[in-house]
Amino acid sequence: PSTGSGPLFGGMLIAPGRIESDGLPLLPAIVTAYRTSNYRTVESVPLPKHLYKFKVLVPKGREELVYPVFQQALEVTFGLKVRREMREADVFVLRPGPEKGKGLPPSKANESSERHDKGFLRAKKQPIKKLVDLLEGMFLRAPVVDETGLTAEYDWELPYNRASNNVLLD
Repeated sequence: PSTGSGPLFGGMLIAPGRIESDGLPLLPAIVTAYRTSNYRTVESVPLPKHLYKFKVLVPKGREELVYPVFQQALEVTFGLKVRREMREADVFVLRPGPEKGKGLPPSKANESSERHDKGFLRAKKQPIKKLVDLLEGMFLRAPVVDETGLTAEYDWELPYNRASNNVLLD
C-alpha cells in the first residue's frame, strides 16, 4: 500500500516504456494494464480498497513490453486471474450519419492534440477510438461500441453539457 504523498498522488503517468502511479486503488491499475475501461471491467471478487504505488519500466527499444510486464506484475503480486469474455450488456453505439463520414474529413493538422474544456471536446489529428474512449470514460460512463468504420485521424469540436449527456447524443 501507498501513503500517497508524491507528485503523482491520485494520478498515473503513462509514457513510452513507462507506467507510474501513486495513491491509486487496484482497479485503475488493472484497467490501465489491460487497456480497457472501468465500464468494461467486472470484478468477480472484491478488490482490496488500499491505495498503491506502481512503477513499471522496460528497456529502451522494448517499449511494447510495458503492458504485458504490468499485467504479469499485477497477476503475480495480487494473485489475479484476468480473462476477457463476451457478455451481453447495454451499450451506446457510435454510427456514421447518412453520408458515412462525409461531414468528417481526415485531419490536415500537423500535430495531434486534444482538449475538453469550456463546454467543448476539441481534437486534432485523433483516431475515432479517442472519441469513443472519451465518450465512454468521461461522459456516458457506459460502454461505447464504434461502428463508424472510420480509420483515419480526424479533427472535431463537439459541444457538451455535463448537466445533460443528450448534447452528445444528437
